[in-house]
Amino acid sequence: MNEKKSFKEMGQNPNKGDYSIFLVDDDNFHRSLYKRILNTFGYQVIATAKNGMEAIEKYKNFSKYPNLVIMDYNMPGKTGIDAGNVIKKINKQAKILIMSSDTEIKEEVILNGMSFIDKASSIKNLLEELQKIEDST
Repeated sequence: MNEKKSFKEMGQNPNKGDYSIFLVDDDNFHRSLYKRILNTFGYQVIATAKNGMEAIEKYKNFSKYPNLVIMDYNMPGKTGIDAGNVIKKINKQAKILIMSSDTEIKEEVILNGMSFIDKASSIKNLLEELQKIEDST
């Protein structure tokens, strides 16, 4: 029997609070929205940044690197892919999820060793992608 779970029930994993996320998006509304969603589902958003350059500077200064960087693709200064590549030079183990409404960049994202999700995806799809990334560690 397939029992549907509410989003709240899906996020009730006591171990998720140990999973840290660094959130990067130039749009304040999206940063706030994603942070709220991630926190609601038990993820710990340890920091946010509003562009790729700020993300790189903040990443360099982390005493403990986050488990995942979720980054918008289209930002002023550096794209999410460009900033992600710099972050991967700082920490070869860095896991990066690029979010964009431009699905034509998906192949480039994957070729650069990062994960991709369409920004228009549902919350459920976002949570499923996070679970895949978590499970790969």
